Amino acid sequence: RPEGVGQARVVKARDPPHNVAKHTLEVDIPTLLYGIVMDAWVNNQPDGYLLKYGPADLAGNPKVQDAYASVIGGDGGTATAKGTFSSAVKEARTTGNLAAERIVQFCEDLWADALTRMQDVYWQWINLPAPKLHGKHQPTFATLWAAGRVCEHA
Repeated sequence: RPEGVGQARVVKARDPPHNVAKHTLEVDIPTLLYGIVMDAWVNNQPDGYLLKYGPADLAGNPKVQDAYASVIGGDGGTATAKGTFSSAVKEARTTGNLAAERIVQFCEDLWADALTRMQDVYWQWINLPAPKLHGKHQPTFATLWAAGRVCEHA
């Protein structure tokens, strides 16, 4: 592993936000959600998240290694993303275009993938463990936001 991998120092090109709540709700969360949806469009496999790791990071766990092997395919070489967007890009590159009826189906598939992913994220966020603070379980901000209870909690 190269020196320094796993450690990072991020220097923002902007000043800290003056209104952290507004910045979180209007910039950070929409950006996070867009990335979550894009992830589904690019590689919509149950174990697709494993592609974000190097093989050395997954060594020592046979179950994880088997899942990784199924994601990258039988050739053991480079992984091919298997999401709706990735498939359409591959088709367009191979054939030179997407037929009109294929574009309609493509858009419907993107919406279906996005909604399925958002349902999954919603379920995960409303079921996050509530950490204890001063002896009382406190819901996380993600749980409050996903459940629409931020204002009630404030």
